[in-house]
Parts: sequence; C-alpha cells; structure tokens
Amino acid sequence: MARAAGCVLLCLLAASVTHAALPPPGGLPYGADPLLDQTPFALGSVAMNIVLLESSGLADASTENWTIDQIQNIRQQIDLSIAFWEGLTAGYHPNARLDLVANYVNGGNPVLVDVEPISRPSDQQNLWIGQAMAGLGHTQPDYMDRVRYFNHEQRLTLQTHWSFTLFVVNDANDADHRFANGMFAYAEKHGPFAVVTYNNDGWGIDRLHRVVAHEMGHIFGGLDEYYAAGQPTIFRSGYLGGLNGNSEMGPLGQRITPREGPHKLMLDNTLEPSSYSLVQFGLRDADGDGVPDILDVPPILTGGIAGSDPDLGLLNFSGLVKVAAYPNVGNPSENDVTINTIAALLYRLDGGPWTAFDPVDGAVGDYEEMLQLNFNGLGWGQHVLEIMGLDSVDNASNVLSFSFTSNVPEPGAAGLLVVFALLRRRPRA
Repeated sequence: MARAAGCVLLCLLAASVTHAALPPPGGLPYGADPLLDQTPFALGSVAMNIVLLESSGLADASTENWTIDQIQNIRQQIDLSIAFWEGLTAGYHPNARLDLVANYVNGGNPVLVDVEPISRPSDQQNLWIGQAMAGLGHTQPDYMDRVRYFNHEQRLTLQTHWSFTLFVVNDANDADHRFANGMFAYAEKHGPFAVVTYNNDGWGIDRLHRVVAHEMGHIFGGLDEYYAAGQPTIFRSGYLGGLNGNSEMGPLGQRITPREGPHKLMLDNTLEPSSYSLVQFGLRDADGDGVPDILDVPPILTGGIAGSDPDLGLLNFSGLVKVAAYPNVGNPSENDVTINTIAALLYRLDGGPWTAFDPVDGAVGDYEEMLQLNFNGLGWGQHVLEIMGLDSVDNASNVLSFSFTSNVPEPGAAGLLVVFALLRRRPRA
C-alpha cells in the first residue's frame, strides 16, 4: 500500500464498498480477458478506483496539498457523476443496469508520488502513474500494464464485472489549473484510466461531476464530438461500433452544425448524451424490451435422450446450456463478451406446466450449466419432453423437444392380460 497522507484523512474518509449486482462467476465476464476487457460497455457492475495524488516534494517542489474539505468536495462531485451514469440505464432490466462502485483507494487518502503532477506536462504521466501503481503493489515494466493489473485486482476484490481507475490531481494553487502542456482532463478509450484535476481549467470544483461524466464516456468507448478533437461523423467507436454522428466535424474535416445540437455530454459536458454517444457506450435497446442489444442474446441449449429405454419407460435427457455473447462489432479483432448468466432451467412433460429443475452442479448462476433429467416408469404410449433455459435478463433459449414411446403396459392393461391368459388355459367342461 502507498504511504498515507495522514491518519486523520484515513479515519474520516475510509468507507465500506458495497454494490447490488451479482458477482461474475470465476471473477470475469463470459469471454473476457482480465487485462484487455476492463470497460467494453456501460452495463453491469464497475469498480471505479479513485486515486488522489499527493507530491512528497522529493523530485519537485510540493505546491499542492489536499485538505479534508477538498477531498469531501471530490467525493460529492463523483457521487453526482455516478448518479448521472447509473440513471442512463435505470429503465433496463435490473440485471442489465450499470452499477458503479466508488472505490476510494488507500482508504481515501492521497497516494504519494515524488513529482508534483500538475507542474508537469500530462505526457509525463508515466512518472506519477507508474510510481502510484508501484506503491499499490504493481511493478510491471509498462506503467499502463500496472494500471490494468491493478484494475483487475480491484475487480476481483470487489467482485465486479469491470474496473477502471480515475486519477485526481490537485491544482488548487496552480495558476491556470492545467498541466504544463495545457491539458486538464483526459481518458484512455475503454480504459484503463481517466485523469481529472480539481478545478479542470475553468470548470471549477462545482462542475467537476460534468467533467468526470464526460471522461467516463471515453472509458465506455465514446468519442469526443467537439470540432477540435478531430473525430468526424464517419468515425465509429464502442462495442457496437456506433457512428460519431453528432460531431462538429464533417466527413471531410469541415466544421458543421451537430445533428442533435451543441449541448451534449461528449461535446460540451452537458449531462445529456447524444443518441450516437449512447450507442458507443453500448446503451442501445432496438426492440424496446428493457434489455440492451448487447445482452439481448438468447442462451444456447443442446442435448439428447441417448440412453433412454422404451421397455422400462426410462427417459433420460442430458445436455448443456450456455450464454451467448453479442458480436464485438466495433472491435472485431477483440473478444465477444457478456455479463449474462444462466438463471433458470425448465422442463415440461406431455404439455404440462413448465417446471424448474437444478443443473448437475446443484445451482444455476454460471455461464454454462450441465443438465440431466431422468424419468422412470413412464406409462404406455407416446410422451413429449420439452426443455429450455433462461438467462439473467430473461432471454429464453431455444426449446428442445423429444418424442418418446414407452412400451411399459398400463397396470390395468397388464391385469387384463393375465386374466385372459388364465381363461385360455381353463379346460373345457
């Protein structure tokens, strides 16, 4: 762990971290790579690892020092950002909604680094990000990898689907509230991190939540829409490969009027994303059923009734049901992933009611489940067995249907056969 900046902050700001979403089986979403797939879309539970940075004065003069009031302001502003982002998915199925977990690293205390970050150009971020990550136990050769390993560690610890880090740099005493090269807030697309400062140029602490919300848009795959960013309307981004259709830059680089207006999240930090940005974030529900397209993919059920015995009236089914992932259209060379799990297994016999049953391991909740059903002593005649599975957002799998003919006679019929046989053996008078 990094050195704390003071027990008073630790005691005041340390807080437990809780969230409502179910943890992903095995610690990772289905199909995800632990380092490459950290924030592919804005659905599911996300560890938001907040690192406040403090200079020790060893390499640069220490011109910024966090106060308790400043840190409380940061927390309040981040809470507003979280509420905004979670509100974007409030109308979705409960197991599809975004659940952001504010994880204040080091108990909310600033993490010490030798340089004063705000006095350096942002392109020297390797100095303070690398040292901060080393202090938190990650010393991989590449500083970006240090953040990725840290993110994954926090994902496992907090049992979330995804994870990213937000570095917060103090600029309260800095003349222009920007890094030495003029930057003040930025993010790596799809992570692993974003950077903001306390005042962010002229935005000020009271509007930090809007700046954070904008940078989180990049974390989930969104592109900038303002002209100076140089990202025209023909660019695509995000898991769904959404067009940057509200950009101020046209396809030939010309300045144009944005289609949905200039006051949008990825254009001027207004807390309203354009419809194009929503698609880039993965928030599209084309059929309006409350399940976003990325998760609106039914599970796949396979199996058969090999080993059944008509003469014994024995019907055996064995099979496998597993979730399916929506194709990663925006990044086809990368992984197809999903947070869906298998939530229920159902069967019905001869058109009766659908009945739930357990998988072979005794409980649903994994990405795939082995199935086994046995029916003994089925009566004479034809029977129809149907099986299906449901996932965590209520997508139904394909239904498997099997016809089975039992040769076991009905008890009454067996009795009549015995009587008939006896009558045939009775001697004539």
